[in-house]
Amino acid sequence: MPAKSPTGAKRPANRTAKAATAPKADRDLLAGVRQQAIAAWRERSQEAPAATILGRAEALARELCRELAPQGLAALAEAWAAETEECGLTPFVMLGLPLEIAEHLRHAGADHLARQAQEFLLLAAQVRADRGEEQWGAALESQLDAVRSAHRLLVHEFVDPMWLAAGGTPALVAISLAEALAEARAAALPLFEARGQSAEINSPRALPPVRAERTRLRRLLIDLLAKASEYAPDGERIEITVARKGADRLAVAIRGSQAGLRASLKKAGCPTAKALLASLGGALTLEGVRGEGVTLLFSLATAVRA
Repeated sequence: MPAKSPTGAKRPANRTAKAATAPKADRDLLAGVRQQAIAAWRERSQEAPAATILGRAEALARELCRELAPQGLAALAEAWAAETEECGLTPFVMLGLPLEIAEHLRHAGADHLARQAQEFLLLAAQVRADRGEEQWGAALESQLDAVRSAHRLLVHEFVDPMWLAAGGTPALVAISLAEALAEARAAALPLFEARGQSAEINSPRALPPVRAERTRLRRLLIDLLAKASEYAPDGERIEITVARKGADRLAVAIRGSQAGLRASLKKAGCPTAKALLASLGGALTLEGVRGEGVTLLFSLATAVRA
């Protein structure tokens, strides 16, 4: 079974005896190349973790000063690309060592080894590029999954009236409305980001808490923010304003500050939010102003402090 190199790549089984028992001239070449190349590479990659990377760098220099079959080069390039990526080296820095090795081999007259190091350089660069594309694709897919999940949860999740009835009268407790809005905005963030939208909360300090049941309040706020995102154009800035309403209520207004929420929102309505608000002692209205779009308005009673 082929042995593994210090970088993790499998060495080809068909290496010649000459390569295994290198003469003194080859050993001197290796020592000189390794010393000069690593010194130059250390200078250009000072942020690299020296103990880890330079040990692997010596192993790489040793491998590139041998006769490697093409499949050996490919395996070595893949291992080097993966290891340097794990250590946080940028593609530019991780290619510094093989570039220096190729140059020093060329200056030493070992043209065939210089070409081999150059081939390795190109292979490693391609591997890192491919890995980067895979990571980007994975990150994009993860973001899309978050958007899909949020859309299912926030927009299409219907609140069954029987669920509300089965819950009975909710136990209302004191809850910070500003904090609840911040949590709901964070939950709806994938929806806003997917369409280049933003949501800003304007809430005075030292407002009293409202009386609500935490789960229902969270679902209510998330549903309203999802509706705002759905009926706002791309790039819209959503404004969420909290203000006192009389002596014992806090009012919330959700509107678009540029083109505004589309008028079709009034026709679609917000049945989920209305049902949840009704169970918390509140009510939802949708007001439309020509040229400004639709505004979502609701209020909740403040908690009585002892």
